[in-house]
Amino acid sequence: MSLQKLRIFLTVADKGKFSKAGDQLDITQPAVSLQIKEFELF
Repeated sequence: MSLQKLRIFLTVADKGKFSKAGDQLDITQPAVSLQIKEFELF
């Protein structure tokens, strides 16, 4: 597991939406979704 995936997971948990997490992290919502999917598979 990478720190980036953990950071994305925690930001989604904090913001409640993938799109808002992406806005805060300066990445797209589909990129957030992909990282969360990979996080779940870990």
